[in-house]
Amino acid sequence: MLFAEFAVNPEQVNSLDNLAQLKSSFDFSRGTLISAFPKNWLALLDQRIAGNLSQIQKQRMVALLTTIRDRAVVKSGRDYAGDNWVQAAHAINDQKPFYSIVGSDTNAPPRHLPSLEQLELIDFESFGSIDVPRNALALIQPVAPLLSASSRIRLVDPYACPTKPSVTAVLRSLFGVIGTKQCVVEIYSKEAAVRDLVEAHFQQLTRLLPDNIRLIWSVLNDGGTGQLHQRLLFTERGGVIFDRGFIEPSVHEQRLVSTNLRTMNRAQVDNATRDYNDAQPFVPCVSKLSSTDPAYLTED
Repeated sequence: MLFAEFAVNPEQVNSLDNLAQLKSSFDFSRGTLISAFPKNWLALLDQRIAGNLSQIQKQRMVALLTTIRDRAVVKSGRDYAGDNWVQAAHAINDQKPFYSIVGSDTNAPPRHLPSLEQLELIDFESFGSIDVPRNALALIQPVAPLLSASSRIRLVDPYACPTKPSVTAVLRSLFGVIGTKQCVVEIYSKEAAVRDLVEAHFQQLTRLLPDNIRLIWSVLNDGGTGQLHQRLLFTERGGVIFDRGFIEPSVHEQRLVSTNLRTMNRAQVDNATRDYNDAQPFVPCVSKLSSTDPAYLTED
């Protein structure tokens, strides 16, 4: 499983030690996420813990909550009904399951854990990696929690090119998962085709774009050094390594052969963010195409 979503009962979190446990257990890099259930989940933790803390302890609490918010908490997308958290979690779990309910009134690991202490029963090594067929939906759907939490998404694949229909199929799935929120998608690939042909196909690609998405495609040339080689999808919150890229093969049989997706650690995300950016990528940029360039705008 690439990402597992946990519901954590706010009443279980009563101390700085509990917050530290959440910080060490949940992170996009580990593939374990905390559902914001209810929507004010973080605020409830703040209210429960802050009252009996010294000023220095409050500063530590803020730092822990900030890290948990930035690296682990995702929007639940689930309705919270009633005043009893356990009942609400069980009710909505029947419609849209969590991986685990922590702070449940039943004990059936890993689906139901009565307390935070029982997190030790979870095999955290089983998350953060998944093998999927190489079709557009299967490649993108596992990273949906990462996509839905970000306003800037970067993809690196030296073999991607606007001239390849196999790339377009995956991008359509990507746009579908992003939904209606405003988002910038940046793609970094290797120079492989005639520039005029690339620009013409990019213009066609912009016609598929929803109004809420801006697409920037940077064509790089590493001079044969191999600097541009790993296939990545990453955001400010985390990232995923695509073993064989985000290209859907044209041959149907090849789509059935699985490829591995695995989460990036924090250092890998930081390095990728430094190396691949719209301002100055670490590999020389041959050309940069943008969907907001007037040359690519089309009228309906």
